[in-house]
Amino acid sequence: MRETMGTDHLLARLRSAQGHLQAVVHMTVRGDPVEDVLPQLWSVEAALSAAGRSLLLAQMRIGTQAILRAPSVRERSQEAERLARIVSLAAHHTSRSHGWKHD
Repeated sequence: MRETMGTDHLLARLRSAQGHLQAVVHMTVRGDPVEDVLPQLWSVEAALSAAGRSLLLAQMRIGTQAILRAPSVRERSQEAERLARIVSLAAHHTSRSHGWKHD
């Protein structure tokens, strides 16, 4: 399953996000100027978004293959429903993440 899901690629993206986030924390603790911190913070967001896209695309490929290879209608239906839930989660997240939220 590791190779099928592209886990090594996903972990590389997550480690990248982790490194950028660690830099943001250190910069914030030191009191670095916001114009230095923001690009690092945006790098965290970009790395996490890339990881999410990578995971979503991998699951879509895996799920599609599972549907094509499933020996029964019931199994194909279950996998199709699982993929529909994943796509729904992604669509919900995308619609929520395109606006500024004020704390």
